[in-house]
Amino acid sequence: MAQSLFKALKAKYVAQDVDIDVLAPLWTHPLLASMPEVRTAIPMPLGHGVFGIKKRYQLGKSLRTEGYT
Repeated sequence: MAQSLFKALKAKYVAQDVDIDVLAPLWTHPLLASMPEVRTAIPMPLGHGVFGIKKRYQLGKSLRTEGYT
């Protein structure tokens, strides 16, 4: 279902040549690798249903150091 969104984003921002990186569980990475719209799949360290506010905050900070805004 997400691939429709990725295609729409690529089409809407074609002039900006956007890169789409996806934060997702490891089990989805082979699927994401088959989507030409997705540049990078980033492993989500938290499992389904885990709130982990401190871990999410740390993850956000670490992504900022890698250039994400």
